Amino acid sequence: MKIPDDRVKSLAELGEMSRNSFTKNYVVARQRKSVVCILNVRYDYTPHALPSEGGRLREVKLDANWLTVAEEHIWPKPAVLHRAPIPYKMIYATDGS
Repeated sequence: MKIPDDRVKSLAELGEMSRNSFTKNYVVARQRKSVVCILNVRYDYTPHALPSEGGRLREVKLDANWLTVAEEHIWPKPAVLHRAPIPYKMIYATDGS
């Protein structure tokens, strides 16, 4: 995922590391004024997608969301084993991040 270069400092602070350490351990490529990182997203089912309580039949609502975003993380490079994923809200972010 492409991340603007001005967000790198805040992501490094969130991961409690220096900007250089973030770049070394999480950035897989550079593209103009952006960096490219690995974003992992985990989805969960919404209540509309789960079986009803008590096993009762119910009407299927096709306009309801069946999946929701559970977690979003920036992962370290594949060869980096000593760094944890950094939480990063992007899919439903309202602040442009």
